[in-house]
Amino acid sequence: MLKNFFGKLIGNSKLVIASLMAIPMMTVLLIFILSHALFTPEQPSTDEIINSLTHKAKLGGIDLASLGIEIDLGDNETDNETQEQGYVVTEDGLIIWDKHYYYEIVRTFVTNVKGQSDTIVRANLAVSSYLAGTVGENYQMQMTAFDPMMMSAVLNFMADTTKSDYIGSKNIERTSNKIKDVINDVLKKQEARYFVDHVYFVQLAMNDGRL
Repeated sequence: MLKNFFGKLIGNSKLVIASLMAIPMMTVLLIFILSHALFTPEQPSTDEIINSLTHKAKLGGIDLASLGIEIDLGDNETDNETQEQGYVVTEDGLIIWDKHYYYEIVRTFVTNVKGQSDTIVRANLAVSSYLAGTVGENYQMQMTAFDPMMMSAVLNFMADTTKSDYIGSKNIERTSNKIKDVINDVLKKQEARYFVDHVYFVQLAMNDGRL
């Protein structure tokens, strides 16, 4: 019975030709469906697109101004332990990047160090905060208003430091971090809107012996 069936099947040339044409087409269609189902890449997120554009802009590969995006192509990375680089998107779709705000305390800190009344430390300090780009002049206004309180607290702290706290990069960094905490304590008590991420010694000098 099977022999007669296959004999009829092979004897029907039209059926054989149709089968030879249909089988490759079905195979190609099956491969197409499987390849798209299994290997279609996932669409990137908005953050991934913006990060990619930023990277290309830094390499000179794209002009973000033509896309309505403004960024600082300098070194925008921060060592801030509590904040990460980011941006805000306004209702109009404008991207406003976070930025570093700086404030230098104008007056010079002069004080004796603990246990060595003849050693005088002179320092000029600056602070910075990493905040939303919409902050504008509000940061400078706040820091100017709280400048006297910050200076008083820092002077009290420095009077309790030792000579070794200002010798060597590691000790200076440790001291600047402590000063940051002192300043932030003042700002918290005053219910300030912005806090300090870094403190820098713009100038630092010590004199051994009375002037």
